[in-house]
Amino acid sequence: MQELKSNFKFSEQVELSLRELRQAKPGTLVKYQSAAISKRLKELDTHDQETLKKVIILSCILENWPDFTLANYSQSVLDEYEKVFNNILANCESDAGWSKKKIDVYWKELAMVRQIMFPAGLLISERYSGFSSKQAIHLNRLTTLSFLKFLALHKGNKGYYEIHLYAPEMRQFNEPGWNESYVRLAEMMKSHPEVKGMFGISWFYDPQLRDISPRLMYLQDVPLKNGARSFYLGDDDTGNALSKSKSRMQLYQEGKYTPKSYLLIWPRKDMIAWADQYQKSYLINARQQTAEPG
Repeated sequence: MQELKSNFKFSEQVELSLRELRQAKPGTLVKYQSAAISKRLKELDTHDQETLKKVIILSCILENWPDFTLANYSQSVLDEYEKVFNNILANCESDAGWSKKKIDVYWKELAMVRQIMFPAGLLISERYSGFSSKQAIHLNRLTTLSFLKFLALHKGNKGYYEIHLYAPEMRQFNEPGWNESYVRLAEMMKSHPEVKGMFGISWFYDPQLRDISPRLMYLQDVPLKNGARSFYLGDDDTGNALSKSKSRMQLYQEGKYTPKSYLLIWPRKDMIAWADQYQKSYLINARQQTAEPG
């Protein structure tokens, strides 16, 4: 760390960046990507960009290190933090840093060490987030009334965990991997009663998947069959639904499929109840397998 700082000629940029990051307040909506730091990085060559990234992220780890305890996080999340720290240190020890990875990986890892996000395995989550109350209000009166009723029942649209995928853990992109992430999120909710639940926005929650990509239906079936609600937002313009599948792309080109974006919300009470039952079933199955004669 000291060697990086001493060899880096842009110490002023480091201090400005850290000062900006410290302005994020707990319990407020914060974008995990810093526009100011992003602009600063673009002004540097590749080597200096990576050095700046390394100094900033290591400084944030050192500043926040005392907070990575059971007082703030469940043991399962602390175990995931250990993996994140190892990923970060590996990138810091490499000359290439994050240059060969998508920049989003860096922003998410920086957000986790800043504690505005936390790791849950395949999924990572913003600690305090919310969705726009206008997003799911459409001309369809029944959908609009259902959404407004949900907002009233759960006292607003803020105070939720917002989930994102974490690229270094994509090998866990399967039903058990998602379920294990859900369990970790539920464990965090138990020790943070102010959190109203979890939400995500994606083409994953489009009912069309039952016919288009049935193998992915677990992404919506598990939450929706256990208390979650989904609300239509409009056409999905991320391109993710098409870039990952030749069959979906072909259907799109034939005019047989247009990806749709949905907001999925899983209230805390329902999510915790599901997680408790999931863990109980997992333990029962594990005992039965152990008891079976070899």
